[in-house]
Amino acid sequence: MPPKRDIIGEVISRRARHLKRIPRLTQTERRIYDLEGACYFLERHPDIPTRHKRELYRHVPVALIAITEGYCKMLYRDLIDSGEPFLSNAKQFKDVRLDIDALIATHSRAVTVGEIISHQLSHNNLGDIESNLSLLLAQDFPAEFTKRLQNEDLLSGHTIFSTHLRRQLVYTFRQRHIYCHELATTVYPRRYETETSIKVFRVFFHLLEEHISEATKRIS
Repeated sequence: MPPKRDIIGEVISRRARHLKRIPRLTQTERRIYDLEGACYFLERHPDIPTRHKRELYRHVPVALIAITEGYCKMLYRDLIDSGEPFLSNAKQFKDVRLDIDALIATHSRAVTVGEIISHQLSHNNLGDIESNLSLLLAQDFPAEFTKRLQNEDLLSGHTIFSTHLRRQLVYTFRQRHIYCHELATTVYPRRYETETSIKVFRVFFHLLEEHISEATKRIS
């Protein structure tokens, strides 16, 4: 019989690795900035062998998805802990476990309900994130977010947002899976791919913040 998972301990450990009282987007932007700076450093140092650069570039998709998961868990937490209707919407998550230890921890304020729930949600692909947000916001999130992307295209006069943003997010999730679970000795990210991915994820986080802000205002 496998040992019982210590969800409360995991949540507390995760929280300890975050900056206190710093907004989720600010913490996310700091990681994006440092990742972008690391790529800039690689390109500006010709003495680093190409094969070593390629190996280091493999870590960019891994870092981007880690940043995305961390950001989304903070987002879910903040929504749920803000109260209704998100708290009631969260009841629909099927794979979330709330045992006696979790109830005691929330009663003693060691952790919040939002932290316990968000910590257990899946982030294996973009579809997981879209499903989580659809449930929490009680909307067809992919459809509503696509409308936002189309509006951005109208304002900018091109179709880059609605055509390429989601495609690049999906691609980066796929690359992360390959680099984490395979040797993939014949596959490696190219410089323009890493630069594009970083820019796309930065835009995604900002548009998502706008979407959440408007959604919560309509509800309140």
